[in-house]
Order: sequence, then structure tokens, then C-alpha cells
Amino acid sequence: ATPFRPAQPLRLLIVDDLEDSLLLFKKFMKELPCKVETAANGQDAVEKFKQGIFDIVLMDMLMPVMDGYTATREIRAWEKEQGRKPVPIIALTANAMKEDAQMCLDSGCDLHLCKPIGKARLIETLAQYCRRE
Repeated sequence: ATPFRPAQPLRLLIVDDLEDSLLLFKKFMKELPCKVETAANGQDAVEKFKQGIFDIVLMDMLMPVMDGYTATREIRAWEKEQGRKPVPIIALTANAMKEDAQMCLDSGCDLHLCKPIGKARLIETLAQYCRRE
């Protein structure tokens, strides 16, 4: 497999209320050209999303203040309102049940990944969803 090398730095928004998770994702991203922005809850994520330009969002679904389901629905509504093309949102949960995955997709996420996520799986997902036109 060819290692994933985006032509321009990827702009990632990583949303997770656990500092350890954020640190792990940042560590995984070290080898890739990317700009990482983080948010500790859904409300913070929605605000940052509206102010920035991102190629992909990694969204933890269970967080305080505003969960990932609500944040994803708000982001999707805002994109539609603004006439923007939807940015891929990858749901991250510790739940592996089919119903959990379906709830993530129903809220507007493009994919559901179970935590813990390995580096190879994460980079493979970025390569799949970060195709710039």
C-alpha cells in the first residue's frame, strides 16, 4: 500500500472530551502534513467548524455540554444553510453495536469507527475521505 501523502496539509477538527484521546490522535497525525484543531465538546466543535475550513472532522459522540449527535446535526444544518458541500464527519464511539453505528449515520456522520482506533485504520480512513477535488 502506498503511504497516504496529501498534496496540501489536511485540516482536521478533532472533537473529544478526553485529553488522552486528543493527544493520541495528534501523535498519530505527526507524520502527516496536517493542521489539527481540537474541541472538547460538541458546542465548541460547532463554533470552531463555523469559523474554520476543514477537510474532515473526527467526532466523539458522547461528550458533556453538547454530544456529537447534536453537534453533527447542527453542522449539517449550517452547511445546508450556507450552501456548502458536506465535510466528512467520522463518528468515534466506544460502542460497537449496530444500533450505535446507525444512530451516528442518522445524525449525519459519514462513517462510524469504534474506539480504540489504531493508527493504520485512522490514516486509511483519512485517505479514503480526504480526497480533494
